[in-house]
Amino acid sequence: METEVEIKASADEFYQVFRNRPHHLPNICSDITSGKVSDGQWQTHGSTRHWDYQFGGKTEIFKEKISFDDANRKVNHIGVAGDPLKRYKVFNGSWEAIPKAGGVGAIVKVAIEYQKLSKDIPSPDDYLELLVGFTTDIDAHLSKA
Repeated sequence: METEVEIKASADEFYQVFRNRPHHLPNICSDITSGKVSDGQWQTHGSTRHWDYQFGGKTEIFKEKISFDDANRKVNHIGVAGDPLKRYKVFNGSWEAIPKAGGVGAIVKVAIEYQKLSKDIPSPDDYLELLVGFTTDIDAHLSKA
């Protein structure tokens, strides 16, 4: 599933938060409470990160492998453990920042690749809303800077 969010910040500014300053996300995004690297470095392709965040009135965790596509300003979060994987066999998120024509602002494609553990589990629409919230928090932070 995928949606697009129009932002005021440039595509490069937005992508660089994930690429070079991901440790700032708990200070930028209202629902992220903490983050740490468990293998590798913050900016290293293939590193493993652990996030705590607020979701549905409770704290959840998400452990991910990170990959970067610098040419396309795309970051992929491959789920390896955590609360979403209690419901989904596959749970991967991504952000791709695309410059808008005219050079002002960007379009951010926010996507979740998932596979349900059973047919009774709903699609992760609420998680997509959470990722859109992170997107708007990052844009608001960059617009203040």
